[in-house]
Amino acid sequence: MHPSFGRRAGTVLRGPTRPAAVLLVLAAVTACSGQGATKTTATGATTRTAVTLTAGATATKENLEQSASQLRARAAALGLTDVTTTIQGTTITVTAPGDAGEKLTAVTKPGRLLIRPVLALAPCPTAPAPSDPTDALPQGTVPPELAARFAALDCAGDRNLPDLRVAASAPALAFGSAAEHDVRYKFALGPASVNSADIVGAEAAFAPQESASWQVRLSFNDAGTKEFAASTGRLAALPGPGNEFAIVVDGEVVSHPYVREAITGGEAVISGSLTREVAEQLASALAHQLPIELDRSTVTTLPPAGATP
Repeated sequence: MHPSFGRRAGTVLRGPTRPAAVLLVLAAVTACSGQGATKTTATGATTRTAVTLTAGATATKENLEQSASQLRARAAALGLTDVTTTIQGTTITVTAPGDAGEKLTAVTKPGRLLIRPVLALAPCPTAPAPSDPTDALPQGTVPPELAARFAALDCAGDRNLPDLRVAASAPALAFGSAAEHDVRYKFALGPASVNSADIVGAEAAFAPQESASWQVRLSFNDAGTKEFAASTGRLAALPGPGNEFAIVVDGEVVSHPYVREAITGGEAVISGSLTREVAEQLASALAHQLPIELDRSTVTTLPPAGATP
């Protein structure tokens, strides 16, 4: 069945449009992705950018090697060449030629996706108090156990993600990843119906029919297809904002469309005000999932080999 869907603030996710401890590792394990031109200094020496990631103590050698492979695949998808991954203990270091800090930061994002029902949303103040107190009143119903935290959330300061690592089976709080018509929202969300493990494909594509913007097209496995159809069918019968679902990536809501009927095709599209760069970064992260959580600790520029500090 072709889905029926609605938009909120220019974003939409819709149905089918197209087709560890590894402490015994004494020697570093190194792999390389492709070969290509490198950025050099005036003397011809090569500079490189390095990002260091650390896994938990329970990570296995296989986990780390799979993660390194996926990181190289992400880098290749974003056009980076001569990318090297080095495993030392429970640490993975990813390096690339030249000043590649921005792209390597994108490559090493977790890329964790959850699709959660929207229970409530409200404007997220960026100042101590809104100019009109009614502007901050939530739409929908905030679960009692989240009510105090939801009321206290604001978008001032560094906006630490409130429930980045909360279990998918538990309700959670989240911020919108970007402002919608100059308003940023905060969300109370229900348990996830679909997660990263349900994704079998993700690609960025230009959509001239969608205000000439970029999209990320997702494909689900059988389990994800069934659960997505069931959950969107349930949401379609509810009043707003209970008929919305949130696409949460790394703890932030990137889209929260409403639906009018079940979406049954096993495919979905994330669209809105995505640039090509953002769409490609999101697609590469979702297409190449990391098997374990990795904490990014440092991003550094390495001097040319043999250079004097």
